[in-house]
Amino acid sequence: MVSSSQFVHLRVHSKYSILEGILEVSQITRSCREFDMPAVALTDTSNMFAALEFAKGCSEKGIQPIHGIQIQYKFRENHFNPQDPAGTAPIIILAQNQTGYQNLLKLNSRMYLDQSKVLPYLTREELKTFQEGLICLTGGSEGPPGQFLNEGSYIDAKKVVSELTDIFSSGVYQEIQRHSFEDSTCTISELNTEAGLIDIAYELGLPLVATNNIFLSQREDYEPVDMLFYIKNGGFETQKDPRRILTPEHFFKSQEQMVELFHDLPEAIESTIEIAKRCSYHAQTHSPMLPRFCDDESEELKQRTIDGLKKRIETIELADSEEVYFKRLDHEIGVINNTNFAGYFLIVADFVGWAKEN
Repeated sequence: MVSSSQFVHLRVHSKYSILEGILEVSQITRSCREFDMPAVALTDTSNMFAALEFAKGCSEKGIQPIHGIQIQYKFRENHFNPQDPAGTAPIIILAQNQTGYQNLLKLNSRMYLDQSKVLPYLTREELKTFQEGLICLTGGSEGPPGQFLNEGSYIDAKKVVSELTDIFSSGVYQEIQRHSFEDSTCTISELNTEAGLIDIAYELGLPLVATNNIFLSQREDYEPVDMLFYIKNGGFETQKDPRRILTPEHFFKSQEQMVELFHDLPEAIESTIEIAKRCSYHAQTHSPMLPRFCDDESEELKQRTIDGLKKRIETIELADSEEVYFKRLDHEIGVINNTNFAGYFLIVADFVGWAKEN
């Protein structure tokens, strides 16, 4: 039970975080069972590709799935270039209930509908429109307030956290992380921002929450995943940048390891359990919801394929009589219609036809 646990992970990336993660959903659920964690959140970068697989895998293992996503939030404007991706930073949004899950799906789609965007991100207005049922984690040292604190602007950091609390009615948690770097408990960015993030949380009356931003199953997986980040960001393995996001500590730690890591901030650990208790929905499977292509899909498919075969016959050398071709076509159309897939084939044909024309 969640009530008897000390900590659950709320920021985990699977292999569906493109050029970032390598974790299979089965590895995530296996680690939860190994460390006796009753719940876990999947927060892939800019997509929810694994949502159904994650919900099913967790349910089979008796684990509570928490659906989430890491998005790029447009936290400042470049008036000379409104589409400048440099004005974005990651935040985490988690689905609290069915309404929240549906809003996650809507927001995920919104990121890709505006073709003028260089990279997928969401604006304040978009988040405000679909915020119901969603909980926000502020992104730690990489998030909007962390970006401002790294630049030395406490006022702007506090302002952007206030902005997020205005957007999300279900609540905002000030996220903090600690990943060992050289002789320190934290990376340079985390050292530069932790005190400011904590002060802002206390000033605004916000709860702290500890995450580990997981990309690895174990420390030994670091090198191949680090290479993925180099490929994604266009760098080279020889570039040793202290500002890099990934460290060998971005692995799936046990409850005991996380409790020890944040022993001085027990409330940040307790918040993970609080959030897990608040999130009580997992994705459901259902029959495909396809639009109806026309009134009589079976007849439409039959007529289109007959017309198509006639045109094809005019341009090729036949290996048999026309009667054989049409008899084979009649059999295949019968199989498709008997399995109620006529509409599906018409829809796919429409996509392919448009693609060829354009």
